[in-house]
Amino acid sequence: MNVILTCTFPQPGHELPHQILEAAGLMPARPSRRENMTPAQLHRSILKAHRIEGIRKADSSGVQVVSPGKLWQDLAVDLFLGNIENEAWGWVEPAAIHLLDFWRSFDPQIGFVLAYSSPATVLGSLLRGRPADDEEIDRVLLDWRHFNTELLRFYHANRDCCLLVNADAIDQQPQVFVEQVASKFALEKSVTWTEGKPLPQRPADTRLLQYLALPLVQNADTARSLYDELESTADLPAIESGQNSVDVWDDYARVLQSFTADLAAAKELNDTLAATVASQETRCTQLESEKSALAGRHDEQAKLAAERQAALDALAKEKAELAQAKAQLEQEKSALAGRHDEQAKLAAERRAQLEQLAQAKAANEAQHGQEIEALKRAQAQQEQDIARLTQARDQQAKLAAERQAALDALAKEKAELAQAKAQLEQEKSALAGRHDEQAKLAAERLKQINELQQQIQSRQAGEAELSARQQMMHEEMVRAEAQLDLIKDILLKEPGL
Repeated sequence: MNVILTCTFPQPGHELPHQILEAAGLMPARPSRRENMTPAQLHRSILKAHRIEGIRKADSSGVQVVSPGKLWQDLAVDLFLGNIENEAWGWVEPAAIHLLDFWRSFDPQIGFVLAYSSPATVLGSLLRGRPADDEEIDRVLLDWRHFNTELLRFYHANRDCCLLVNADAIDQQPQVFVEQVASKFALEKSVTWTEGKPLPQRPADTRLLQYLALPLVQNADTARSLYDELESTADLPAIESGQNSVDVWDDYARVLQSFTADLAAAKELNDTLAATVASQETRCTQLESEKSALAGRHDEQAKLAAERQAALDALAKEKAELAQAKAQLEQEKSALAGRHDEQAKLAAERRAQLEQLAQAKAANEAQHGQEIEALKRAQAQQEQDIARLTQARDQQAKLAAERQAALDALAKEKAELAQAKAQLEQEKSALAGRHDEQAKLAAERLKQINELQQQIQSRQAGEAELSARQQMMHEEMVRAEAQLDLIKDILLKEPGL
């Protein structure tokens, strides 16, 4: 990897040497990998950290040379890593005058192109288009002297890696310059001269400005002596020409031509702008009309939007009321469903109770029927026995009458129970259509059930009493039979019978 650092005085057009090298194949520097920092940004950061703002020291004793620390060395390494894929690359930086020794020690393989211009050239380019001020002229010449003194010092100390060239000579002989750089730094494969390739040019009035600035440096002996030393030392000095006046006149003619062309272009641009302005004014008028129409439509739309908004608000309010009513209905529905479930559950319980009662009633009736049959058989047997006993017959008749009365009462009670059961069945069928009366009917049914239970209990008590009476009558009959047998035995034992 080959690196070329071009350092030249900060004046308009100082990039020309580096631009010619780029045109010949030198790659421009890429930003660093980690910090994404360009060489110019790196130089500015270093000088800012060391509080260096101009070329000279505060006491104007010369250029302040900087030796950055490890942090800046790491940033320089990052910059080189960002360009490691370039076979030959470089950059141009006037501020590098403070860091030439740093870059030399950082990488001994760096090649330095040190370009300088004459004091008149520098003054002419810096004072272009404004009046000359003695104080400013002295400041520019002092900066030029210190800058190029440091340039010359570094060159003498590092001739093996430096190329000292006159910027005017580069403009006059770009091919020679490219060949010298390629030969000096072994860049024949990367940087080559191509005939006919367009190259960057200096402004057309460069030599005219240089000629006009010559009187300004007539008394600057120190600057002129330094320039002569640079020319005598340079690897590519300026070409001496005896036709300076002709060259200046040619520059003047080119400046006039350029000025005339600029005026024509400006006039054409002005005409174009005038036509554009007229078109824009017409368009503005149309836009104003459209704006008025749009304003009217906007007012209508705003009115319509307000009406729609009012309608939407009303609908939203109605929707909210409906939602509230729906929620209330849902609550009522839930409450009714809950009550309906309770009533249905209560009705199911009542039906279950009725079924249990009906089963108990059927069982009691069956038992009662059996008992009646048994009583009838007993009654027949007793009637046969009482037929022989008058007293027993009367008592039996009396008991039979009482049993018949009890049986009649039981039959009547049974009929009443059947009628009550039928009535309960009818009421049970009517429960399906009368949900609102279920509570009242359930209470009435409960009362009826209680009455039925009481009646059943009463009937059971009557049956128990009847059974007790029958048992008592049976015992009396047994005693009567025993008495009859005793009487028979006595009568049979008496003589004469």
